[in-house]
Amino acid sequence: MYHFNMFSVNKSVLIIFGIRVVIFVMKLSFKFLNDWVESWRQYVAEFIGTLIFVFTVSSIAVMEPLYGGIGRAGEAMAIGLIYTYLIYATANISGGFLNPAITISLWLCQKITGAKAFFYITAQILASICAVLLVSLIFGNYAKALSYGMPSLGIGVNMESAMALEAILTASLVFVVFATNIDKRKFEGFGPLALGLMIGVYTLIFLPMTGAVLNIARVVGIMFFAKSYSLLFVYIIGGLVGSLFGLVYELVFLKKDKKK
Repeated sequence: MYHFNMFSVNKSVLIIFGIRVVIFVMKLSFKFLNDWVESWRQYVAEFIGTLIFVFTVSSIAVMEPLYGGIGRAGEAMAIGLIYTYLIYATANISGGFLNPAITISLWLCQKITGAKAFFYITAQILASICAVLLVSLIFGNYAKALSYGMPSLGIGVNMESAMALEAILTASLVFVVFATNIDKRKFEGFGPLALGLMIGVYTLIFLPMTGAVLNIARVVGIMFFAKSYSLLFVYIIGGLVGSLFGLVYELVFLKKDKKK
């Protein structure tokens, strides 16, 4: 007489399920590997561009208390100009993102794949750490004493208002990115200049309040070496909330054009 063995059936189901999970993970891994192999030059460009940008910003913040002479206006101009130069230099290779918030915004709007977004952000964060390492090697104990140019909150600015301000500034940056680089109606060649001008103006106005960061890659390396993470949450949440504006631009301006 045949006896139904529930245990053997369940065991077979589990084996089949396990094989399918392994196959799925292998396919996912191969996809990530394929994206890396095909696009590695783009990740290198993002790494180099972000490294130069963070190195410049951190160096300015360390040099100003030591040598002076540049002032807030000079700092804003320098940061805006170097950002413009670097976007022009990397835009034709990687898109010139240089910012995890912009990367996430483009991923949310399906302008880049999840795998590419992951590698972009990884390159940007590693570049930030390497940039501050260079600052540490060049300026030594002076850089450490000045916390590698760590941004701080201004008088009367609490964590919530700082987070809100960073979100608004980042959303504005995302708006300009989409309007001057993603939208087909853009003026060709003016995107990097518009972004650099915006970064410079925001630095001039809002530097005393939050540091006008708008880019977590600007500070993650600094915080890593300074071993101070009290404001990390402010810049992460501010950046993530600001990145959502890409969805607003997609819905309001881009989706309408697709229907025509």
